Amino acid sequence: VPKNKVFQYNNHIYLGIKIALAEGWKTYWKNPGDAGASIDVNIESEDINEFEILYPLPKEYIDHSVKTIGYESEVIFPIKLGIDKRKKQISGIISIQYLICNEVCIPVNEKKKIDVSWKDENDFYKGNDILEYINKTPKENLSLFTIQNAYSNDFNSLNLVLKKGEYEQIEIYPYSEETQLILKSSKINKNIEFSFESDYSLDDLKEPIEFVISDGLTS
Repeated sequence: VPKNKVFQYNNHIYLGIKIALAEGWKTYWKNPGDAGASIDVNIESEDINEFEILYPLPKEYIDHSVKTIGYESEVIFPIKLGIDKRKKQISGIISIQYLICNEVCIPVNEKKKIDVSWKDENDFYKGNDILEYINKTPKENLSLFTIQNAYSNDFNSLNLVLKKGEYEQIEIYPYSEETQLILKSSKINKNIEFSFESDYSLDDLKEPIEFVISDGLTS
């Protein structure tokens, strides 16, 4: 989405990948949890220099004792495009791979043609659906949560201690490009402590670990 148009917001150009799911079906965040697979997007276009997939805040699900992180009903993944806007056109092919699961999992592979041009801002998409999901994407460094401490008991575990605030609920989702991180436990005392387990030794990781933290309203 949208068809034959692009969306402009804060001087950036966006497309969106909309996945509508029947009741009981789910698709996945960039860290899918204990099962599943994240969406994979490739764009072949001489008009697009780079692109970034934005991942809206997900939810955690437990099915048959398996924890997954993702979406149900409907989700739009906004795609921020790096282009030369002076050209006022985009053409190419977008390839999309994602997984949907219920009692069984089905891989979905699609290719879509991109062929969009515009003269001025009046030609941009005016719907609010992409903006809604841009706003659902977690923001960096809002200083809403304070990390008191981070420590490891061994090479494959990580404990994160957050300062306890006046939160009715708190959600946390870890992500690493190099390992799978699974939330093993959480406890609330004077602070809030989360324990994670990594598939690989944390000492071998080269890139920072990302944590998405939400109080159910803000992330």
